[in-house]
Amino acid sequence: MKNFLSLCMLLSGSVAVQAQQADYYDTLHINGINQVISVRGNTEGPILLFLHGGPGESRMPQSNTISHDLLQDALVILWDQRETGKTLQLNHAPLPLTLQQFEQDTYEVVKTLLQRFKRKQLYLMGESWGTVLGFHMAATHPELLQALLVVCPVVNQQPSEVLVLNNLKIWAKKNNNTTALRELNTVQVPFANGNDLYYSRKWMHVMDGTPFKDTVMVRSYLDAWANIWLPPWNEAVKDNLLVSLPRLRCPVYFFLGGRDSQTNAQISKTYFQKLEAPYKQLYWFKDADHMIMITEADSIQRIIRNDIFKHPRS
Repeated sequence: MKNFLSLCMLLSGSVAVQAQQADYYDTLHINGINQVISVRGNTEGPILLFLHGGPGESRMPQSNTISHDLLQDALVILWDQRETGKTLQLNHAPLPLTLQQFEQDTYEVVKTLLQRFKRKQLYLMGESWGTVLGFHMAATHPELLQALLVVCPVVNQQPSEVLVLNNLKIWAKKNNNTTALRELNTVQVPFANGNDLYYSRKWMHVMDGTPFKDTVMVRSYLDAWANIWLPPWNEAVKDNLLVSLPRLRCPVYFFLGGRDSQTNAQISKTYFQKLEAPYKQLYWFKDADHMIMITEADSIQRIIRNDIFKHPRS
């Protein structure tokens, strides 16, 4: 009888733990359209809302890669923004895309999640384009954030793109690559069309030793991307956070790839050093590039669990 009762207690405990784990998709009606989120992890843990990059590149297909360890401690929420992933499958944005619209959407999503899960704050994590929205949220509503986490952030993108372009031209001249030089000489910053983006990224990948395997497919994709996303992207790249956002009123954590030239890591490091915040920390992945959210996923999750979640908000 004693062993039977012990077994029942063990089983009931297992059921209780299992009941605390969420794994579902949901739809939020945000600013006139339906927008999809995935909700996974510990329902009693802190909320971590992830803002994907691109813009227009959902991270839901890589959900297991970027969040599998976090699910033990946190409720991880991925959100497909307008014209992206599962949200795009449901409905198109009714109006042309603007940076302001995405900033408004971010605030509404944060507010909705806090109300739904009865919390006062959440962790906000952005990657690349997602950091544009994250920084704006931290600047305007720091009281809603436990902390801001930024991965390969967009800090002062226009000089970053010019630096890439100049380095590529130097590389092309050094290697007597007349095709590269001819194409790079047509590129404008900020980008005016899909060709500018394609030539810049094409030769950046060649110089880094990771050339596109299918240039026709990539060019077609970037042309289509530019038609939708270039206007809000060019709005974002005008901003220089060293001037417009010299201080934050919430803790902030930077994750930088030392070889990231797409959002220049040295520019981001300089901004971090000058940024005033109640608490700040930088994690530097010396040999990593712009894709550290994937290539360094295990390390990033370990840092979040062991350092960030355990650090009290100032």
